[in-house]
Amino acid sequence: MQEHIFVIPVYKDSPYLEDCIVSLKNQHSSSEIIVTTATPSPYIENLVKKYNLPYFINQNPPSIAGDWNFGFAMANARFVTIAHQDDIYERGFSAQVLKAMKSKSDCLICFTDYVEMANNVVFKNSLNLVVKRILLLPFYLSATIKNTFIRKAVLSIGNPICCPSVTINKELISNFGFSNRYSCALDWQAWLALTDKKGGFTYINKKLLRHRIHKESETTSQIENGQRLAEEKEILQRIWGKNIGDFISKLYKFSQKGNRTKV
Repeated sequence: MQEHIFVIPVYKDSPYLEDCIVSLKNQHSSSEIIVTTATPSPYIENLVKKYNLPYFINQNPPSIAGDWNFGFAMANARFVTIAHQDDIYERGFSAQVLKAMKSKSDCLICFTDYVEMANNVVFKNSLNLVVKRILLLPFYLSATIKNTFIRKAVLSIGNPICCPSVTINKELISNFGFSNRYSCALDWQAWLALTDKKGGFTYINKKLLRHRIHKESETTSQIENGQRLAEEKEILQRIWGKNIGDFISKLYKFSQKGNRTKV
């Protein structure tokens, strides 16, 4: 078992995939990179050959949860980062994350701050980012939180954890998986489930990821068709009950406008 692996679950022919690969290749602390996909193509295969990357084809029909779970299963490492194909990782990402996780033997997941990027313009602050940073206030007092109540509280009115910035301790939670019940809020549901496990969540208050927003992204599509709001409302209702859950979802959805105004 290796120490750390970046796994990129590729869906179709993203024009930004090579940028993501290059950013992972350029890490100060070198980690293996593997590519998985349920939609193989000459485009993906050419990039894999160009950068000499291990390549695994998922024979099951593509789905976000299925793609991420397959990638996680293929990554034979203590720590696994599911890298999103459109995003760019800063050169210090791997080194900072590994330093934090190795200093806490019971760290379940580690995640970082990030910026948004659209049309090659970087947004260090936006309504969406401000809301998420407010939700993360307990982590400014303690970078690692083990208390179940506090972890649940942080996730109780929204998901402030940036999914592509998350590194999972596979050694501690080898049976980890994303639910096929969701296509957008599956990461939020996964982090909520992990709050019941013994261990800590660690936050690195450094902008180590550039999260790309564009018209063809799955996030933008699901905001536009209402799928994201429907899934978030379902989770909020489960936590708070129907009336309060509906109220919170109406407030929280305003942060989603950032995706529509930037692209």
